[in-house]
Amino acid sequence: MLLHMANADPFSMSTLLTSLQHLPFTSATEPMIPAVPPPSRGIPVVIPQPRYHGSQPLNNSFPVGFLAPQYLESRLQSLFNLMTSTIEEVNIAPFKEMISRLSRRELQEMAYLLTSDPDYFLAIARNKNGSHRLQKLIGKSDDADNLFFLAIFRRFLHVMTDKYASYVAVRGMQVFDDEKKELMYEHILPHALRLACDKHGHIALNEVITDLDHPFYREQLLDIVALNALLLSYDAYGNYVVQHVLTLYDLRCTYNIAVSLLGYCVELSFDKCGSYIVEKLLETEESMVLVVEELLECEGGRLMRLARKEIGSFVVIKALRVMQEMNRVDLFRGLVQKLMPFRHLLRRPCGNTSIAAIIERRRFLFEVHRTREPDGSSSASHPPRETNLTDERKQSLINSLRPTYLTEASYAAFHGMRVFNQRNKMQMYDQILHHAIPLARDRYGSIKLRAIISDDDFAYCTNRLLGVVAFNALLLSYDAYGNFVVQHVLNLNNLRCTYDIAVSLRGHYVELSCTHGGRYIVEKLLEKQETGVLVVAELLECERDKLLRLARSVYGNFVVVTALKVTREDLFRGLVSSKHHHCRDIGVELTNTMANGDDSFSMSIKQENPTVPPPPPPPTTTPPPRETDLADEKNQSLLNSLRSTSLTPQETETCLRSLTNTQMMLFFVAAILRNFFHVMTDEHAPYVAIQGMRVFSREKKRAMRNKILTYAVPLGCDQYGSIALNAIIRDVSFLYCSVALFDVVASNARFLSYSRYGNIVVQHVLKHCSLHSTRNIGVSLRGHYVELSFTEGGRYIVEKILERDETGVLVMTELLECGSDNLVRLATSEYGHFVVETALKVTRGVLFRGLVNKLKPFLPLLRTSPQSTTIAQILDDDDSFSTYVDMLRAFHTRRFAAARESIEQENRAVPPTPPLETPTASPPPRETDLADERNQSLLNSLRSAALTHEETETCLRSLTNVMTSSEEEEDALFQEVISEFNGSELQRMASLLTSNNDHYFLEIARNKNGSIRLHKLLGQSDDADTFFVASLLRHFLHVMTDRHAAYLATQGMRVFSHEKKMAMRDQILQHAVHLARDQYGCNALNAIISGVVFDYCRNDLLDVVAFNAPLLSSDAYGSHVVRHVLKQNNLRRTYDIAVRLRGHYVELSFTRYGSRVVEKLLEREETRPLVVAELLECGRDKLGRLATSVYGNFVVETSLKVTPEDLFRALVNKLKPFLPQLRRSTYGTNIAKILESIQLTNTMANNDSFSMSIKQENTTVPPPAPPRETPTGTPPPREANLADDKNQSLLNLLRSTSLTPQETETCLGSLANVMTSSEDSDDALFQEVISKLSGIELQRMAALLTSKPDDRYFLEMARNKNGSIRLQKLLGKSDDADIFFVAAILRNFFHVMTDEHASHVATQGMRVFGIKKKFAMRDQIISHAALLACDQYGSIALNAIIRDVAFLYCSTGLFDAVASNALLLSNDAYGNIVVQQVLKHCSLHSTRNIGVSLRGHYVELSFTEGGRYIMEKILGRDETGVLVMTELLECGSDELVRLATSEYGHFVVETALKVTRGFLFRGLVNKLKPFLPLLRTSPQSITIAVILESFVTN
Repeated sequence: MLLHMANADPFSMSTLLTSLQHLPFTSATEPMIPAVPPPSRGIPVVIPQPRYHGSQPLNNSFPVGFLAPQYLESRLQSLFNLMTSTIEEVNIAPFKEMISRLSRRELQEMAYLLTSDPDYFLAIARNKNGSHRLQKLIGKSDDADNLFFLAIFRRFLHVMTDKYASYVAVRGMQVFDDEKKELMYEHILPHALRLACDKHGHIALNEVITDLDHPFYREQLLDIVALNALLLSYDAYGNYVVQHVLTLYDLRCTYNIAVSLLGYCVELSFDKCGSYIVEKLLETEESMVLVVEELLECEGGRLMRLARKEIGSFVVIKALRVMQEMNRVDLFRGLVQKLMPFRHLLRRPCGNTSIAAIIERRRFLFEVHRTREPDGSSSASHPPRETNLTDERKQSLINSLRPTYLTEASYAAFHGMRVFNQRNKMQMYDQILHHAIPLARDRYGSIKLRAIISDDDFAYCTNRLLGVVAFNALLLSYDAYGNFVVQHVLNLNNLRCTYDIAVSLRGHYVELSCTHGGRYIVEKLLEKQETGVLVVAELLECERDKLLRLARSVYGNFVVVTALKVTREDLFRGLVSSKHHHCRDIGVELTNTMANGDDSFSMSIKQENPTVPPPPPPPTTTPPPRETDLADEKNQSLLNSLRSTSLTPQETETCLRSLTNTQMMLFFVAAILRNFFHVMTDEHAPYVAIQGMRVFSREKKRAMRNKILTYAVPLGCDQYGSIALNAIIRDVSFLYCSVALFDVVASNARFLSYSRYGNIVVQHVLKHCSLHSTRNIGVSLRGHYVELSFTEGGRYIVEKILERDETGVLVMTELLECGSDNLVRLATSEYGHFVVETALKVTRGVLFRGLVNKLKPFLPLLRTSPQSTTIAQILDDDDSFSTYVDMLRAFHTRRFAAARESIEQENRAVPPTPPLETPTASPPPRETDLADERNQSLLNSLRSAALTHEETETCLRSLTNVMTSSEEEEDALFQEVISEFNGSELQRMASLLTSNNDHYFLEIARNKNGSIRLHKLLGQSDDADTFFVASLLRHFLHVMTDRHAAYLATQGMRVFSHEKKMAMRDQILQHAVHLARDQYGCNALNAIISGVVFDYCRNDLLDVVAFNAPLLSSDAYGSHVVRHVLKQNNLRRTYDIAVRLRGHYVELSFTRYGSRVVEKLLEREETRPLVVAELLECGRDKLGRLATSVYGNFVVETSLKVTPEDLFRALVNKLKPFLPQLRRSTYGTNIAKILESIQLTNTMANNDSFSMSIKQENTTVPPPAPPRETPTGTPPPREANLADDKNQSLLNLLRSTSLTPQETETCLGSLANVMTSSEDSDDALFQEVISKLSGIELQRMAALLTSKPDDRYFLEMARNKNGSIRLQKLLGKSDDADIFFVAAILRNFFHVMTDEHASHVATQGMRVFGIKKKFAMRDQIISHAALLACDQYGSIALNAIIRDVAFLYCSTGLFDAVASNALLLSNDAYGNIVVQQVLKHCSLHSTRNIGVSLRGHYVELSFTEGGRYIMEKILGRDETGVLVMTELLECGSDELVRLATSEYGHFVVETALKVTRGFLFRGLVNKLKPFLPLLRTSPQSITIAVILESFVTN
């Protein structure tokens, strides 16, 4: 029979169905014999047996012995042949027919057979045909999917790194339910780098990234790729992952990748794959700036080699082109000027003629720019003046680039803002705020914006407009027109705005000083005493070479001169004297400049700085280091060479070689920095650099430190560089550098640990660093401990991490989670056995027991291996684990025996002779008989699987008494009971405790002793933890707000498995604000924020606290949480809290708890200016009240103590009038003493003169005169005949490849007339013309329509009704033509989307464009979503996108963008309609996000017309309706009644009463019942009154 079955047709339906029917599927508790897979083609001849014994039960298995092993083996062989046979390659109908006829049960049985052994499943998945057929099975049945999911999960890495098996996993991630998907995503994150560097794994990873729609895991995965972009970019396969991520056009991720590759872009450009990555970075403006700046900073010779290299030239060409397209004139000019000296090399055959052509084409324009005035303000208001160019062609080209007239519409809007009523003015003002940045970057928009800022008629909108400009100062400063707006704002002498601009530009002053517009901004900041110190400080901190280049640059020299003019004495000395070596080099450069003819510059410096003495001339002779050596001819020769002023090249080379071995090398810090990497990676040269880091001055040490941190990773991977880093790490004299170096090594620990020399650096850091750095290294290496333990260097690192208690738990957890085979291979490997041995020696407790239990089954194998003899000895010696348990049991047995003996003596029939002493112990309230019967009875009850209801209650009551008792005997009984239990019995005990609606569980958890004993049960068994975590989640708020139960929850978050931790984390984040405002909840949150083991939750929790800081800071307990976050010294979160509290500092300072938060912020240097600036801006009376209030006086006193000098004077001036009041006040005496202790007379006099100068400088700046209007010519009337000559003429023009400018203008004019005409004849002409054009001719037509720099013809047609319709017909005709259309749309995206007709062109394009163009449009839609939603026609376009199925690729991201801005949009006339559309069409996730964004504003929105529709839609969803109901119940009764009787609010209350049930409904009814008579009288609330009356009646 077996022979017959083996020879049967594997595709026979009868064969397969018969085999499946003989294998009945049973419950999950029944065991099954293992399957033995057959040999097959493409896999080993003998497939290994499953790694379990026949007696071991498996989940979802068949009964043991039900089938003979030979029969089961034959069935598996048939199924294997079916899945992998090549007979069906031509015709796969039999397999499809077979699976379509299988029932759900039979599919589950088939899936079980396929997944009965992981190796069997993997063998099928690795086969090409097997992979295809497994993909067809996945998704057919949920039960079958569970089995496939487990099979993939068990061999995840093997599946994902195989050519064919990876498609099975990817298919699973597409069709599995959300829970399985999230588990697979969790598993991908720690292995993402390994997959990215694998030949087949990187393809699978790209598929996962493309299909991943879960926002959290998508961001996590993209962050991993971005953080490790440098490592991946150099990998043969990893670079494809980076390229793929860049093609997603995720701006945040693109910027992060650019930051990770900072400093390596030039090096990558020489590589074929790396150049693709750099080119993609150039496509986005945010990352393009970083790449181009690096090209500008590299040496000229290196840039020339890059431009001449075949691969690198593409990067240079792409950089030049994108800078032209993005109008980045400053960067474009810098790159062209750097390439200009090498243009003759680029013209040669081996060079790149395209680059040379671009340089030549733009060369003459730079000559024009050099002749322009330096004052940028005049050039913005008027066209640039004529230059004396002899070449008429150049002159005509320049004139053609200038616009000849200003748009009339801007004057109409400007005039309207003067004469409109207040309401219309506010609407105009809102639009200006929304579009402030686009206006500032427009030529004419910037003129109008400056006029609005200066004009007193617009004072009602000036302050907020100044805030927008200050916040975006960095972006505007780099713009050709935006920088004029920033300059204009600085001219207003608004102290707060000036300071905000200075803070926004911090870190970019040097960079801005090298640009035309930026240098004016920096000069204006230098002229202000409050901000000049920031600029000079950055000039002092910048590198020597950078300052030298700045002083020599075209624009930067003006900044250096201004700094020398206006800098105060201490900083001036720092700039001139303290950096004498630095300034000496600048002086040399200036001397060379003067020698070349720039004497006027030096004369101006002397005239402007008469008080500054000239530097002393350098000594004419250099004293020799040793007098005795001067007699030596060699030393004398060297001395003469140094003194000589005219050396030949040969003599110079000889002199330099002589200097190499002398101590003179210490003075060449500049040479070390220029060749830093080469110096540090040499065998002998690093000692020079290290010695210099010991003896150099502070500034030079800082420059060396910055270089060390920049090159730490490459140096760590070099033989000699690693030695130098180790010397820095272990030497105490390098403390100024080592702390930051530890952080750099920790962030790159994973990369360094795999390096031959880098792992030695990591070992040194672990040996000398603090706990903080050790923990950071441990977190970086998480998921790679086992893999590292197999390597020679990695095992030392893992051992050092194991020796620290704080990080050892991470390694032990990973050892326990890895497979048994992997652990045994590690224990018997050459290096891994040291790690296992160390783990057994240093670990104790539950982790030690877990590791011993995992190794004990392999003890015979460990004895035979030479490497693992010590491990076997540890396990063998007195049977460590058994001895440990026996000792505990023996101790308790002796204790219980003594107790039983005393009890038996007290309970005899004949009472014993009473003792001589009177017993002092009083009998306990309940019997505590510890006899064997009670102990055994409790054990039997817990172990029994069939208890009646009464027995269950008795058992639970007894167990509750034992766990909550404070008696020592009860504690001993509990310890003995749980020591007797195995995993399944602990699970049974947990299920009992959590039964009856968790009544007993909560009673025990809220008891002090019960909580402690429940702690001991957590983490003992994963199955038992499932019941406990379910109970905790069901009563999460009640548990976390109880004094004792909260400790139980936090303990669970330490020991639960990862999945359960994630569930607890979600609850913590959801209820964080509620918990922070509770007495015991705030303690639990503080413990989570401080605990090292809560890293998986802490960062998200800090974000929630920072976001809700205004609410929490004024709460009695919430303020403790905010202060606790501030104590963590997390700079980012501290700044986030400070920003969220801006505008509330004064208000908070009046309160008891808020004042403490404000004081904490004043103690931090980064947030101090924000608080003091608000104190200065508040009204004088308010500041006086604050200084004399109970709590506010502490804030003012702290401000006076910590505020820097400039702000201190302003604060003293503001407090001066209140000095008599402060002396009399009980709380203001300390402030009065501070004011009296300073020399008030001199300070006041100085401040008065200062204020007078401010008033003189703040004279009203008249608005610029409007430019003259240039009349535009009226186009001649066009003829509408359809004669052949007109048709043919237009066709000929469109088909021509060489048109003169006049012919081009004629063609465009004719085409515009045809496309915008409303005549039927013109429509027919248009149809006829495009029907005759080929793809190339359509491309030429698109190029013509979009050829003008301002796209005026394209926009004219798009904004016309008929033109829009005809443009839509052109879209999608040719992909090459679509490139021009999409570029024009993207360049004018906001103007297109906010036009009545042009928006239809954009939406049509999003339907028919290619996928890349769609994604580019999608990114623009999401970026401008909030602005578009607030526009009349933009909102219509967004609504069309939201409700159309064709835009699914865009709508998900759009939903998130609308949700994040829901509060802003809900208050807008058009934006609220967009929010309503999103609520109508979006998923639960987006609805919940909108509900969370609007939390706290539900009542306010319900009073508005648009807001009430949003509230009704949110109330209609059960998941979000509870948020609205909660806020309605929390608001005051008066406000609720006003809402119920208002014009729009009554609809919200009525909907709430209709859709809500349960306690929320009763709460709302109870709150409204007292006002029932009033509701009856109001016409709006009649329906509400009827509902209340019906409820009262019932």
